[in-house]
Amino acid sequence: MDFVRLLCEGHNSECQKMLRQQDSNVQSFNIIMEVCGLLSECGRSLTVVRSFDIVQSELCLSALKFLIEACHGPCAENQMLIINHLRALGACKNILSCDFGPKLEKEEVVKAQLYASATTLLRALLESRGEDSTGHSVLCEQIPTRMLEQRMVVISEAKENLRKKIKKREKQRSSLKRKSWKFIKSKLLETAGMKADRLLDKKEESDLKRELDSELRANLMLKREITFGNKESENVFESDSHSGGILNRSMIKSVEVYWNGRCEHCFFTLPDEWRNLNKVTKESFLQKCDLSTSETRVRSLIENVDMLKDSMKYQYRLSKRTLYRRMRELYFPLKKIIYVLVILLNLNILFSTKDATNKNLDDRHLTEAALNQTFYSNYVMPEIELVVKKGKNMSAWLSMIIFSGYCAIIVFVMISFSRLVWTESYRSWKRSLDKGMRSEKQRHNYAPIVNFLGVVAFTIAYCYIHALTSDEMTTADYAKFFPYFLLFLPTVIRRYFIVPRSRLASYFCALYDVIMHAQLRNHILLAVIIFIGRTNPMISSLALFDVMTMSRTLQSVLRAVVKPANQLGQTFFLFVVVITVYTCIAYSIFGKEEFSSLEVDEELGGCTTLWECWWLSMYIGIRKGDMGEALDVDTVSTSQWRVLYDLTFYMILGVLLFNMVTGIILDTFQQLRHDMEERNDIMANENFISGINRAQYEELGPEYNFKTLCDHDQHLWNYFFFIVYVRQKKSESCTGCESYVKQCLEKNDSSWIPTRTSSQMESKQVGKSNQRSADDWFKEIVGKMEKLEAKVEDLSAAQGGGDGVGGR
Repeated sequence: MDFVRLLCEGHNSECQKMLRQQDSNVQSFNIIMEVCGLLSECGRSLTVVRSFDIVQSELCLSALKFLIEACHGPCAENQMLIINHLRALGACKNILSCDFGPKLEKEEVVKAQLYASATTLLRALLESRGEDSTGHSVLCEQIPTRMLEQRMVVISEAKENLRKKIKKREKQRSSLKRKSWKFIKSKLLETAGMKADRLLDKKEESDLKRELDSELRANLMLKREITFGNKESENVFESDSHSGGILNRSMIKSVEVYWNGRCEHCFFTLPDEWRNLNKVTKESFLQKCDLSTSETRVRSLIENVDMLKDSMKYQYRLSKRTLYRRMRELYFPLKKIIYVLVILLNLNILFSTKDATNKNLDDRHLTEAALNQTFYSNYVMPEIELVVKKGKNMSAWLSMIIFSGYCAIIVFVMISFSRLVWTESYRSWKRSLDKGMRSEKQRHNYAPIVNFLGVVAFTIAYCYIHALTSDEMTTADYAKFFPYFLLFLPTVIRRYFIVPRSRLASYFCALYDVIMHAQLRNHILLAVIIFIGRTNPMISSLALFDVMTMSRTLQSVLRAVVKPANQLGQTFFLFVVVITVYTCIAYSIFGKEEFSSLEVDEELGGCTTLWECWWLSMYIGIRKGDMGEALDVDTVSTSQWRVLYDLTFYMILGVLLFNMVTGIILDTFQQLRHDMEERNDIMANENFISGINRAQYEELGPEYNFKTLCDHDQHLWNYFFFIVYVRQKKSESCTGCESYVKQCLEKNDSSWIPTRTSSQMESKQVGKSNQRSADDWFKEIVGKMEKLEAKVEDLSAAQGGGDGVGGR
């Protein structure tokens, strides 16, 4: 039987046809009818089914599995053969309505397999029947809906009992492990069979759970198909809502699949880890996803399935650790507590940092202290040192607590994200190799290397020119510039590698991606700042920027400045160019006396060289936007060129360039706000999967609820779970619809996704077409009757006229 079933694998139409008729043989055998006869004989009555032993059960299972594979594809001829074999349908009905006898009392998995296979066969008979309701009518007569609903309740109760048993057993074993001798005794009793209740091992539990889920999925699809074929389309959705509670309790969901020209509901089981697909992962995907069209959205979902699945499973494994769960719950409260401590640390630094004089002493004491060195040494300095010492002690304790908190967060973030980022980086490398990106241009990006070497060469040239014209710095002073380039070297190397050539390079890229993960990088920098702040307290003030990682509003403000960084950088360079040109003009035309005669010279020290005057112009020009502040005011009234100089500088730099910076930032704000509003509008008013618009959908009628469509029929994350389910399922156990989706996924084909349609919309169109065909049929009948009446009248008239002629 198993050998014959293998002929149906892959849904080959020629092999399935050969099962019905062998043209090359002298005598042809209809194997499907023979197996139907075997099945009907095995389940000819409830009494026979109740007396099943393990051998009869295996024989019946083999027959059911063969017929299931013969129907999948779908194969309409095989489906109709089995549907017309009423005794085989009766055998399935007997299996579903029977409580097996004592011979199978301890074979829970075998009984579940029989129930699941019988239900799956009935479901396979209606697979993709379309508008052909013949099979639906036969099954509706043979299989009452009430029996299916009762089976759904029984399955739900069985799954709940199994879950409780597993939970209880794990709890008992975890408690027994603390007392090793009791645990050993328990294992010995289980092995010897001395317990009254036989415990299922982990494999049997897994098999039982899988069979219960399989039966429930087939039951739901069968019930829906029978209802669809024999009632109005509105009742289909009433039936679905009637089973909603069982769906939620049993972790069974459904998606709509476009298959054989229509949308079909395909039920599947959620994975155990589905609750661990957290909000952060979902938001991260939606932010990176291209929402412009339904095709791009679906393509992005399929491409990121592996990443989402890894995150879900990894979080599921971590959630089993009690310490990790507690840390995840306390993450945001801990962040707030640490930031409050950072504020207290900086307040303590502000209050405890004092000069060489005591501010609490009045002017008389200060004068005496200045005149009397003994008083200063004996009274002022000890008091200052005491205050500073207390402040340093408090700062040291606060720094240690804050540093420990940041270290704990770093460890938590590394555990949460480092493995996922590493895996995704390594997977992208393998994916790029599979795509054939093997040329040098596709592998490497030389622009970062060229830019980096250009900056280094410019720095060397600057140091050389400066050394020739100035004696202020030594060679060691110039050498201090170059260690800073080492900080940027890893970034340059990472950007150079598009596709790493070697495994070592791929490891470097993955490690860089892990360290530069936003949360890990930010908290490492904060921890370093606090650590350095123990020796230089002023640096601790930089930790106050941690508020940027806690506030989304501030992050959006920062994004408006960071996003146009290239434009702002070019504008700032234009600032430098304009100031340089105007400084040179002022120095050559008006002379350095114009700079040195300033009242501000006492603060800035004036300028004696062009370089010093350039720095002075940069300071005053950018700060005040007016070059006139850097030159002598008296020459304005005596020189027209000075007036022209000041006005043009103010118009170019003070008006145009500053307004350019403001405009760039405001435009970025507006663009970010527009993009956010557009994305929110798409997510709120357009279905992510099919692209159906809310207004157009709800205009079809009051029964068309857009929220129900998005939350149930075409739910985004249900499609993700369905893709994971189909990919993990073995090909030989897939239904025809699942096999079609699996093949599409292997070919990167998204044609199985409904596009601007749904099963409810199609049911209304079918209803309209049926109504239209009924109206046409009625009109045709009326027209034929009218023609018949006209012919009868003509015959009557002809009959009367003939008699008259004959009489004459």
